[in-house]
Amino acid sequence: MTDTTHPPQTTHTALACDSLRIGVLGHYGNNNLGDEAIVQAVLENLRLRVPGAELVCFSSNPANTHWRHGVAAHPVSRKASSLGVNHPPPPAQPTHPPAHSADEQSPGLKERLKAIPGLRSSYRFARKAAGLPSTLLKELLFIRQSRQQLLGIDLLLVAGSNPFLDNFGGVWAFPYAMLKWAWLARLAGCKVAFVSVGAGPIASAWSFFFIRCALRAAHLVSFRDEASRQLVACRWAGHGAAVMPDLAFSLLISPNHRPTTRRHPVIGLNPMPVHDPRYWHEPNPHAYRVYVQQLAAFCALMDAAGCDWFMYATQPKDGNVMVDVMQHLKRFGHTPSSNLEQKLFMPPTVNELVQRLGETDVLVATRFHGVVLSLLAGRPALGLRYHRKTGDVLDLCGLADFHIHMDAIDAETLMDMLHIMIAQQDALQIKVQQTARHNRQQLAQQYEALLDLVPDARTRGSSKAQPCTGSALETTTATAN
Repeated sequence: MTDTTHPPQTTHTALACDSLRIGVLGHYGNNNLGDEAIVQAVLENLRLRVPGAELVCFSSNPANTHWRHGVAAHPVSRKASSLGVNHPPPPAQPTHPPAHSADEQSPGLKERLKAIPGLRSSYRFARKAAGLPSTLLKELLFIRQSRQQLLGIDLLLVAGSNPFLDNFGGVWAFPYAMLKWAWLARLAGCKVAFVSVGAGPIASAWSFFFIRCALRAAHLVSFRDEASRQLVACRWAGHGAAVMPDLAFSLLISPNHRPTTRRHPVIGLNPMPVHDPRYWHEPNPHAYRVYVQQLAAFCALMDAAGCDWFMYATQPKDGNVMVDVMQHLKRFGHTPSSNLEQKLFMPPTVNELVQRLGETDVLVATRFHGVVLSLLAGRPALGLRYHRKTGDVLDLCGLADFHIHMDAIDAETLMDMLHIMIAQQDALQIKVQQTARHNRQQLAQQYEALLDLVPDARTRGSSKAQPCTGSALETTTATAN
C-alpha cells in the first residue's frame, strides 16, 4: 500500500500511449470494506489477466482509493474532488448519547422548527434555488473535466455494489451519476460495462428513466441477483443481462481457518446502523433501540453459553452500533468473560477482515457484504436481513433457514438458530465452500467476457508499456480541444 496525503494526478492518455487502459468506477473510497472488497477483487483479477494494463479508479475519495489500492484515481462527483486522504477509521467511539435515550430527550428549537408543516421543505427549496446557477456552472465544469479523464480509457467498468438506488440522495445522486458517466464514457470512445450490480430501492420514475438510459449506453450488463434485474430491466435496456455473483467472491485470498481442536465456538457478529438517526436515510429511534437491545441480549446469551464472540465492522458507522451494544451490556450489569472493549474489531483492510472471519465457526451479519465476505471465507452466516439481497445470497448457498428480518429478531430466536448452525457446522461449511467455488468460476468467465469487449486487450495488456510523460498529456489535450 502506498501512503500519501495528496490525490494522484493523471499524466497520460491513450492518444500518446498504446497500453491498455481500464477504468473502475463506483462510489467507493469511504472505508466501507464491502465496497473496497469489490474494487480490490476487480483490480486483482485484471492484473492477473492483463498484467501490463494501466488501471484507473473513479471514486468518492480518490486519495483514499490511491492509498488503499495503489492506482491513479479521479473523483466520481464534484463533492469527491475536494476530499483529502481518509485513512482507515480509529477504534469505535460513540458520536452521541446511547440510543436508548435518543428519543427521550426534549426537542430543541431546531427540532421544533423542523416540525412545522411545510417550513423545512420551503427552506430547502429556497436554498437550492438560490444556489442553482452556481451549482449548474460547477457541474458543467466537472463534466468537462470528467470527459477529459475518460479520454484514452478503453474500458470503463461500473463494478458491483448497488449503484441503482435513490433512497440515499434521491434522483440526483446515484441515478444521475450513472447516467452521466455511462454516456460521457461513450462520447469519449470507451466501452462501458455494468458488472454484477445491484438495484433498489428506487422510488422515483425519473430514477428509473435515468438508470435505463445509463444501461442503454452499456456494452455488457450483469446484475448480482434476479430481483435487481427484474427491477430495472425493460424491453429497451438491460433485458438480456446476465445474473452473476457479487464481485467480492473473486477476491484472490485464502483465509486462515481456525484449529479444529478449539473448545469453544467462535462467533463473529456484524451490526449495522439501520434506523440509526446518525446514519439512516429514514431514521427510526425506537426500532434502532430495539435492535441494539436484542443484539446486547444475544451477546449475553452467547457469553452464558460459553461462546467466544466478538463484533466486527465492515464500515466505520458500524462502530457506533457496536459501542451502543457494549454500553447496553454494561448498563444492565452484564459481566462478560473478557473486557468488553477487546471484543470490538475494526479492521483497516479487506484482507485482515477476511482472515479474521476465516478463524470463526459461524458469522451473524447484518450488512450484505458482512454475509458475502463470511461465505468467501468459507464460514456459514446467519443473516439479519434489512433488504431482500441478504436473503437471496444465503438462499443460493443452502442457508435458506438461517436468515431473519432484523425488525423481527429476538435474542432467544437467534440463539436457537445459532445452536442449530453449530450442530450442523461441517455440513454447512461444505455447502458454503462449494458455492464460493462455483461463484469464482462464474466470475472468471465474466472477466474473460469483459476483456473480449476490447479485441486486442491481452496483446496491449501484456506490453507493459511505460506511462506517458506530462508533455504527452499537453499534446493530447491540445489535440482534443
